[in-house]
Amino acid sequence: MREYLKDIKNKNEKIHYYWNKGDSRNPQWAKERKRYGFDERETWSLDHTFFIWLYERLQMYVECANYDMTQHVITIGDKTENLQTWISILLNDLRKTLNDEVDADFFDKSFEQNIVNIFKEIILYLWW
Repeated sequence: MREYLKDIKNKNEKIHYYWNKGDSRNPQWAKERKRYGFDERETWSLDHTFFIWLYERLQMYVECANYDMTQHVITIGDKTENLQTWISILLNDLRKTLNDEVDADFFDKSFEQNIVNIFKEIILYLWW
């Protein structure tokens, strides 16, 4: 099991490697994973795949980064926060998205777009 996905509900429905168990394409997907390190199921919902990837890695970053993340102050739009706070906001929003807790129309991607916008602004600070 993936350690950082413990608080995501219905993991088997949300993680692409659990999709379509017993499918006749399993041998092909195994070949793709061997060749590329992932299989085509990751591309079926690439936004979702990215959010899972980001969620897990941000959690490990917080756990492993050995410096004071409050020293970086970043303004996004009209809001100014330190890096630690922005990461907390991202993790919370990613958790909501992955747990389907966002009340939004299927075509309204503003909540998800906000996640991408925050990440875009803080990415160059994510090193240690």
